[in-house]
Amino acid sequence: MKQNDIYEIIDMCRIIARKGTSWFHSSVEIPELVLDFRPSSYAFLGKGNPAIFVNSKTFQLTVDTRAQELKEGHSGPQWVENRTLVLSEDIVAPKNSFGSMLIIGIIIHETGHAYNLAAGLKNTESNAYLFEIEILCHMHENKMLYMQDNQLADYFTSRMPQYQSGLKTNPHLSKMISNIAIKFDLNIELNYTNLLNIPNISGNQLATNRGTFFGFNGESGANKPSEQSLEEKTASYNLIKTI
Repeated sequence: MKQNDIYEIIDMCRIIARKGTSWFHSSVEIPELVLDFRPSSYAFLGKGNPAIFVNSKTFQLTVDTRAQELKEGHSGPQWVENRTLVLSEDIVAPKNSFGSMLIIGIIIHETGHAYNLAAGLKNTESNAYLFEIEILCHMHENKMLYMQDNQLADYFTSRMPQYQSGLKTNPHLSKMISNIAIKFDLNIELNYTNLLNIPNISGNQLATNRGTFFGFNGESGANKPSEQSLEEKTASYNLIKTI
């Protein structure tokens, strides 16, 4: 997956957020996000973490370090508080251990934190789970991404331990889990001990499906968004079925 592909996934999230979600009906304008790709050993990412959203708290903790890095010639972008995703370079490596579905999940989940802030919601993991589930379902139902029901079901099953961790504090998440359990015939009583031990999303374990679920236009272009509107850009995406 190329860097531009990730920008396109984020653009899709922004389009959907403008239409409103099932638990927050108002239109939400997620700002353009800054992406900074770093080696997996980069300390800020934490051990084994493929991505992190730079919120106000983490921004303040790293502002001096970032200033020093820029002085020393780091070519990455200037971080913007509450608008920056720091991602492991492994995500865009030609041969990576993630797989397309996991990368999509990582990007949507972290974009969910930007959505929470833009919507004025509590920026919790459970609210990011809500966003992750609804956006994936919307993309699937509207063929914005090509994936079969059983493939998305496998992904949701792998994520269920994390989703369930937010049930006590988020009634909307309980309803959404019930909906996808029925729609995709999920067995939420599965034994999860055999799931793969792979990198975290914001500190939570995730199991991966290594199949290829979508394809973007091979001519990815520049590695930053163009000046086109979101609607113009998403209309031009040439998604192809690759499974």
